[in-house]
Amino acid sequence: MAPQELLARLAAGERILRIEEELRASNTQLRQALSQLSETQAAMERDLREARKLQQGLVRERSGRFGQIEISLLLRPAGHIGGDLVGSFPSATTGLASMRWTYRGMA
Repeated sequence: MAPQELLARLAAGERILRIEEELRASNTQLRQALSQLSETQAAMERDLREARKLQQGLVRERSGRFGQIEISLLLRPAGHIGGDLVGSFPSATTGLASMRWTYRGMA
């Protein structure tokens, strides 16, 4: 093997080793970032489950009778929590009320 070819092969081998080390370092950083993201997501999931319990607890009575009319209430959010509340209250006149709010994202 010619000396120039040997030097070229050694240089290529050194580049490969350097790239492998950079990849190992990048993979370590990615694993750490993934671990942090997983912990954060788990905490958010716990918070959202608790928020759902709280929101469901706001609906005290799930059914009611108004004269001859009987109503049932259902709160089923698309995700963990929703922007709708349902409820009923006695009044001198018959009526139905609904509340809704919209939340666009997490702070």
